Amino acid sequence: MILLLGLPCGLLSAATAFLPIGDFPGLRPFRYCIGLVLEGRCQGLPAGFYLGPGLVFGLAYALALERGWARAGFLAASVLGNTLAVMIAVNAVEFLDRYLPDAGWLSQALSGLIAGAVGGGLLARIAAIARPGLRWGRLLAIGAGLGLLLPIGLADGLGAVGLYIFYALWQGGYGAALAWSSSRATRSTVSRQARPL
Repeated sequence: MILLLGLPCGLLSAATAFLPIGDFPGLRPFRYCIGLVLEGRCQGLPAGFYLGPGLVFGLAYALALERGWARAGFLAASVLGNTLAVMIAVNAVEFLDRYLPDAGWLSQALSGLIAGAVGGGLLARIAAIARPGLRWGRLLAIGAGLGLLLPIGLADGLGAVGLYIFYALWQGGYGAALAWSSSRATRSTVSRQARPL
């Protein structure tokens, strides 16, 4: 059952992106805008994009997979991982569009690949601290691969539906991989502890 938890998380996560909780500020370190340059100003997306999906996914999986203080760490890593992934995706699309002006879907897919690797990798690495047998590199690769689906979320023809599809697929796939990997890590740890000395 936990293998399917990511699908409803993804659908709820997409809905949180539209919550009217204000805009995330655009940041300008070293004169480079981390956000969107609109009307000459560095701005961020609505805060729901940065915070909501990580909060929904992190809360659901922290409660399902972790115990004690590991829950708080997992939740924080999920929010941070999603925030970084959104920042990277937004800026990478803008950057790659300059070099691939006639292939917007390709710049979006490559941006999703990088963002999925960072967000999924960060979350997996933190989860591996609580579960020493967890192979976090595989989860990083799965996050990156699922990030290739970003053009679905950004497709003009799909509108908001594309965002729902993207988050359902990304969080559904990553969540299933995380649950399966966590289960294997737990079984591996238990079997090592059960061996006679």
